[in-house]
Amino acid sequence: MQKQANIQPPLSVSENVPMEKQLLLPKKNQDDQKVIAYLSGRGIDKEIIQFCLESGRVYESSFHHNAVFVGMDEKRKSEICALLGESEPVLSEKQMEAIRITLFPFYRETPRYGASV
Repeated sequence: MQKQANIQPPLSVSENVPMEKQLLLPKKNQDDQKVIAYLSGRGIDKEIIQFCLESGRVYESSFHHNAVFVGMDEKRKSEICALLGESEPVLSEKQMEAIRITLFPFYRETPRYGASV
């Protein structure tokens, strides 16, 4: 008598069943001092930084101390995120989009330098 393996067929998910996705954000640091210093050093006004911190649009991650930019939808649900550290040489399109969404109320075009905050 030959033993047979108990192999189950793979589960399939119907394409008609909507699955809700959840954005997993990095853990928040106890304070935001490094992010405040970093953004201030980039010329962003302290009032804007404080507003973004209080509204959850920007915070400091606990592990790498990156600036976390959170883009939210109209219901204030996080839908996009970008991490930016001091050593980031080039930003990806997705990172730039998250930063643009996060800082949109303060975003303006300048003729000499292009987009700025």
